[in-house]
Formats: sequence, C-alpha cells, structure tokens
Amino acid sequence: MDLLSLDNPSTASLSKLKVGATNLVGILMEGKPKEKRHILQNIIHRIELAPTSIKLKLETRGLAQVLDMPFADDASPITINVPVRLRRCGAEIKKIIHSPNTKTRDVDADLCRLIAQAHLWFDQLSSGQASTVREIATR
Repeated sequence: MDLLSLDNPSTASLSKLKVGATNLVGILMEGKPKEKRHILQNIIHRIELAPTSIKLKLETRGLAQVLDMPFADDASPITINVPVRLRRCGAEIKKIIHSPNTKTRDVDADLCRLIAQAHLWFDQLSSGQASTVREIATR
C-alpha cells in the first residue's frame, strides 16, 4: 500500500490489492518459469549487491501493473534494502540474509557430539574397522 502510494485507499482497493498480492505470490512460488520471468522483469528495475546488503530497486509502474492497481506516472523506483553478511564455509562464501524475526541460536553440544559419533561409526563401518553395527554397539 505504501509502495504504491495509495494515500486514502478504499476498502475495495485494499481487497483488490490483497487478492493481487496473493495471486502474485502464488505465481512466483508455483508458476511456470516463463510467467515468473515475465513478472520479475516487469517489477525489478535493478539489484545491487554489496558486502553488507542487497538493494532491490522495484519499478512502481511494473508492480502496480502486475497487481492491477492504479499508479502515478511520475512514480520513482522503490528501494528495498536487505542487510546481509558474508560467511566463509570451506572453499565457498555464503551470503547470509538477516531477518528481523530470526534469533541467533546457541550450538547444541549434545547434537554436535552425536553427529560426530555417527560420522566416526560410519567411517569405522566403511573402512572395515568394524564389520557390523552390533560390533560398534558392543564397543
């Protein structure tokens, strides 16, 4: 509503916006690749990647057209800034997107110990150090 500059929206226009947004999400989640590409090409003006953020610049006109809503001819692109951080994971680097709803979690030491133990047992079975699971259980 704010992105499309609907100053005094009526109940009917809000309902229409909600239905349009729901349909848009459905197409982007489950639609055909050609449909998704068409929608994204109409909406996305530019994507800027930086070490600490991703900036999405959206075309107001394209977004309004996809949602079947009125739009102002002089509308400028909408910018959405998403904070991210880089995290090295072996030889690759992953870009982690920060979400305001996520909480940092403590490492579960028991789970880590169990996973390490499972890896050890698998290695023992695959290398021949143990011939059966029963032999590992006996140890």
